[in-house]
Amino acid sequence: MDYTNYSTGMLQKWLSQSEQNEDYEVCKAIKDELDARKKGEKRKLIFAAQMQAIDQTDKQLKTYQIARIKAYSEEEAIEFCRSNAPYLEIVGQLLAEISTDESNDEMIEFIE
Repeated sequence: MDYTNYSTGMLQKWLSQSEQNEDYEVCKAIKDELDARKKGEKRKLIFAAQMQAIDQTDKQLKTYQIARIKAYSEEEAIEFCRSNAPYLEIVGQLLAEISTDESNDEMIEFIE
């Protein structure tokens, strides 16, 4: 099983459960993923978050992209929003940004 798409909290929960069940192969795989994250061998991804609010100028409900969340997985970004900013919704992973500055020669900036 590929554990890279799961949040650190979920992996720690599964690790505890697999230790109780004495499933040592799963324990090792989860520990390897958690260790790689701690050592910085796995980098966090950037996820775009949006919220809806009423625009006070025209009283219309509008959607605003207002935050970038760094997390190891989309699940972890969603967990972060639920516990810290429940009004935010994760849209997806941010791969590139398009500049609105017309003097910028490189209109698309790719996120590493």
